[in-house]
Amino acid sequence: MSWELRIDLELDDFGDAARLITAMVRSSQPFLGRLKFQERGSGWTHRAPLLEAHQLDRRDDHESFFTEKVQGLHDADRFLVVELWVEIEDIELHLTPVYIYVFGSAHTALSQYRRRFPVVIDFCNRQRWKGNDNLISGEPADEQFLVRWLTEICDLVRPRSLYVAPEEGVDVAFNYHMVYHNRTAGHADDLRELARLALIGGREYDDARWDYEPLLDIRDESMLFCRRAGGRLDDLKNELRERRPVLEKLLDGLEVPDEFVETAALGSTRIEPMDTKTGLGIIAEPFLRYYSENFYLHMLHLLATK
Repeated sequence: MSWELRIDLELDDFGDAARLITAMVRSSQPFLGRLKFQERGSGWTHRAPLLEAHQLDRRDDHESFFTEKVQGLHDADRFLVVELWVEIEDIELHLTPVYIYVFGSAHTALSQYRRRFPVVIDFCNRQRWKGNDNLISGEPADEQFLVRWLTEICDLVRPRSLYVAPEEGVDVAFNYHMVYHNRTAGHADDLRELARLALIGGREYDDARWDYEPLLDIRDESMLFCRRAGGRLDDLKNELRERRPVLEKLLDGLEVPDEFVETAALGSTRIEPMDTKTGLGIIAEPFLRYYSENFYLHMLHLLATK
């Protein structure tokens, strides 16, 4: 189960990070209590030297400021932090932070531990979003609020990809709680990546997947893979062994028709399509407590029986 709720985003253009920040600030106006900006140097989190810091007026439009700061990150070993302090109604009014990180192209970011993306949204401890409190706007501060907010951001910014995956692990398709792509081809690429990890393992990746053994070669049933172990891992491997011919064809260039992706999004158990107007996203239900494996297994089934 995820404890830190971090959202990885891949953008079509690096400059879109400024549009993302602006969209999040604008969409949070009904419950935004404070807006802060930091620029930090090489390193990570509090260890990175503070280069610049501002308290921004939450009601002003800072798009040109954010655009300038993002443009300055090209070939830079530093990163930006935008802090959205959300107002929560409780016994006493208090603020809870949502962080947006934008990493320079020369910054190591989280690449040693996760797949490298230029932008991360950090909602901090997911227990804050259990619905025990309300936002100052009156709506519950719960997981469905997060789903609506992320869906709105996808519609406003149309990132190439958005992934909600357990923060303790490496991004693997079976691990997603939510995944959005602005093109259905992105979901097909996820499936090919899964085929590679099942048959070949993580070699040739330059992130934490590099030392993954091929899933179908793992003999030790107690070994954890994709956050599954024991009988649950065995069931998953049996499903993939049955689809091995399709996995091999995927690595040889087998095309995944768009209609297969859409059918799997609409017809998989424990999977709900995101209510987006731009691309295609899926949500594992219950959100943050289940994973998207049925979506990818459904696509494999459709490819095997076409």
